[in-house]
Amino acid sequence: MNKKTIIHASDKMALKLKALAKEKEDVRRNLVTTAKELALKAKALAVTAKKKEDIRRKLAVTAEKLRLKAKALAVIAKEKEDIRRKLAVTTEKLKESRDELARKEKLAAIGKLAGIMGHEIRNPLGVIRNSIYFLNMKFKESIDEKVKKHMDILETEIVAADKIISDVLEFARTKPPSLTEADINGVVETALSKASITETVKVQTDLGENLPTLNIDRAQIGQVFSNIISNAIEAMPEGGELRVTTSQTDSFISIAFKDTGVGIPKENIDKLFTPLFSTKTKGLGLGLSACQNIISAHQGKIEFESKENQGTIFTVTLPIHKNY
Repeated sequence: MNKKTIIHASDKMALKLKALAKEKEDVRRNLVTTAKELALKAKALAVTAKKKEDIRRKLAVTAEKLRLKAKALAVIAKEKEDIRRKLAVTTEKLKESRDELARKEKLAAIGKLAGIMGHEIRNPLGVIRNSIYFLNMKFKESIDEKVKKHMDILETEIVAADKIISDVLEFARTKPPSLTEADINGVVETALSKASITETVKVQTDLGENLPTLNIDRAQIGQVFSNIISNAIEAMPEGGELRVTTSQTDSFISIAFKDTGVGIPKENIDKLFTPLFSTKTKGLGLGLSACQNIISAHQGKIEFESKENQGTIFTVTLPIHKNY
């Protein structure tokens, strides 16, 4: 190999090395450029990450503030609810106090009225009744039919007026019970025997056997039964059935009066034992109130269930124990 050939080969190798070096430099430059781009992107991502973290922290702070506000609002809401409940209780107590005051005023008026009725009204009624009796006896053979009709009306109205007076006196003069041993079935039978039961009303009794005697005021309990029986008969103007039952449950005796009358309207259910409340055209509405007072004095209960146009059940429950 001559010198010229060697030089040519060396030049050729140099050119290749130069080209290779250029390629490597291009690769290096590209790598540097890529590295710079990646560094910029990394920096941008770091900035974005920092912004997101800042936003997350702000959101966390806002969420905590909202939680604290919600907690405070919950406390305020609870305080307001407590105040509302207290106001409702206070309002109910005020209503009860007002009702009790009105009841006491009514009772005071009834007490005053009782004294007047017992003497100033009942005595003249007795005179009128005796006069009607005398006229009926004097002219019974020759009395005009129309006059007889009006005399009967007078007699009926006197009985109604006398019943009102009796209700007022019984209510005003209710005394503590004078207790004696009594057979409750006997008290029921006595009350039924005294009742003015129309021919259209059928009476059925189912009186329990071997019931223990009760320590009661026989007259007062009889008065309660008579009042309930009278109301039941009046509730059946077209006729019906009155069923009276007695039974023992544990340490109590129950006496139930069930009629098939007109029933009690829903709007009157809560007023039934209120003094001076009555749905009758005649009467002061003292009978059931007096009954409730008597049964309460015997540590018993008087309850009722009623459906309009189906009938009513009054149940009197009395304790068996001997002393109150």
